[in-house]
Amino acid sequence: MLYSNQIDAQDSTEVMVEVQDTNSWLPLDTNQVAWFEVSKPTELHSVDDSTLTRFQQYDPARKQIFDWVNLGSVGSPALPLFFRPKQNLGFYTGLDAFQLYTRTADQMRFYKINKSYTNLHFNRGLSQEDNSFSAEFSRNFKSRLNLSLQYDRNNSITDYANDRGRNTQFNIGLWYTSKRNRYQSFLIYGDQSVSRLENGGITTDTLFDAPASQQRVNIPVWLRTANSRYSAKTISSKHQYQFKKDPKTDGASLTAFYDLQYGNSTYKFYDANSVFIPAYYQQFQTDDRGVREFIHVDYLENRAQLQWEIQNRISDDTSSILVRAGLKYTNFWVNQEPLRETRTATFAEGNIQMNYRKNIHFEAMAQIGLLKNKGEILLKPNLDISYPSIGKLEVNAVFRIGEASLISQRNYITQKLIWDNNFRKEKNYGVNGNFNITKLNLSIFGSWNIMDDYIYFDTQRNPEQFNGTVQIIQLGGMHHLAFGNMNLDNTVGLQKSNQDIIHVPEWFSKHSLYWQRNLFKRAARLQLGADCRLTDSYHLNAYEPIIGQFYIQNEDQYPVNPIVDIFANLRIKSFRGFVKLENMLNLFDKSVNIQVASYPLPDWGLRFGIGWVFKD
Repeated sequence: MLYSNQIDAQDSTEVMVEVQDTNSWLPLDTNQVAWFEVSKPTELHSVDDSTLTRFQQYDPARKQIFDWVNLGSVGSPALPLFFRPKQNLGFYTGLDAFQLYTRTADQMRFYKINKSYTNLHFNRGLSQEDNSFSAEFSRNFKSRLNLSLQYDRNNSITDYANDRGRNTQFNIGLWYTSKRNRYQSFLIYGDQSVSRLENGGITTDTLFDAPASQQRVNIPVWLRTANSRYSAKTISSKHQYQFKKDPKTDGASLTAFYDLQYGNSTYKFYDANSVFIPAYYQQFQTDDRGVREFIHVDYLENRAQLQWEIQNRISDDTSSILVRAGLKYTNFWVNQEPLRETRTATFAEGNIQMNYRKNIHFEAMAQIGLLKNKGEILLKPNLDISYPSIGKLEVNAVFRIGEASLISQRNYITQKLIWDNNFRKEKNYGVNGNFNITKLNLSIFGSWNIMDDYIYFDTQRNPEQFNGTVQIIQLGGMHHLAFGNMNLDNTVGLQKSNQDIIHVPEWFSKHSLYWQRNLFKRAARLQLGADCRLTDSYHLNAYEPIIGQFYIQNEDQYPVNPIVDIFANLRIKSFRGFVKLENMLNLFDKSVNIQVASYPLPDWGLRFGIGWVFKD
């Protein structure tokens, strides 16, 4: 069995969710619901619609084990507080500011159910224009067909001028299984769009105490007419066929896989009045008619694989080995205004999984570049050892050599070339481990990452390649403590970089203290509590909406300021609701918290939300 090491951005109730293999999954009763991702169909995640844990965390940036930072509003460009090394190979744009809100075709959820399943969530702040809605729906049809739908819409607005956003993510899929389960296919459509009014941040942080600035809209911002839009669409067709098992072997099987996917993505930034703000645009002001960034990419991906699996019975346990190998070939049609070009990416892929009895699992995957991608490689071995009486130890490593992103290699603004680099391939190596001690409700983890030729965006918002080695060491832990009806959840993380080109806090912690009790003969449950976040003082990262990139800056460094929210969660059968007072300390000291340079977090505010699950 495995444990997910990151909370899914779309579900606030899953912390260290246990994953079960379908071979041991019992037939679902009328109350059981389980889901799996298309990329890992043998890993079932149980759904618990009765839990209230973290239900008040509506923001995807707060749903992670370690929080992400954003521009002060839900759905805005986000960056993880705990550094994460790159793992991409081949051609990619490098426009990752909205990756937290992106659900790819491989991440599409399908449900194993006996009845229709619907999960609805809605929350709203003080303004009608500040709200979020999400919906999940799944239904089986008699023709062995399952329909699943996932929809997320977030509208956000802050008290600062020209700062508004709208995020939409829509995925719909069909899952077909043949009568004898030898053939399965998935047809998935995904559509993501992000529209933002960009203000470039505030011009000064010295006016918060001024009388006129009690209305935050009066605080000056850099941009008043700028806007950006990011969109991505995919349609994916996935097929797998299991050939007849060999009667001479004990459970051996051969399975063929074929995937075909078409997609596109677009990033556009535009400000017609850029000529009036030379102090902000600087080198990006290349035309008196305004500033425009436009990148559009279409791609067509073909992937074919063969998988061989054999199972052997050892007493009451089953051991198995699975080997999968294949090729992936992708065509890219790039429109980086005004340049148009065609790229290709070719990789050999392999995966091996070995299970010994019930407690030892080894897995390793590899991608090796071919043809024009020669020299690129990604290796990821993973070992899990679990004992019910003790806990579970997971150790994994990564070795990667990958190309630089398009936006760092070359960029045009208003059809004028701004930079044209010939960066070397980036290299990173790392090892990390996680030890789950079940009886103590404790999880301890750590990592060590080494990166050579690391590419970053400097204080002038230009891409640079570091000619040296960057090392980052990370340690952390999670613990749940219960005493009577009182509960205390703690998460603490430490990290250290040997180079100042990566700006991360050296420590971060968050804590949740809450009282919980069942009511009305367990028909209802109530939680009352408070959340607190503490982050080390460090040089914040900045964000440049023109190129959609976070970059380092060495001026803004804010002291340690706790952020405290108080909340009440209520469950009545399958209905859940919360009320939350956010940034409560702001009521008393009027302090302003900033996570990304020049982008203040909202002042105190009240938010409520509801969720409802239907099974019929």
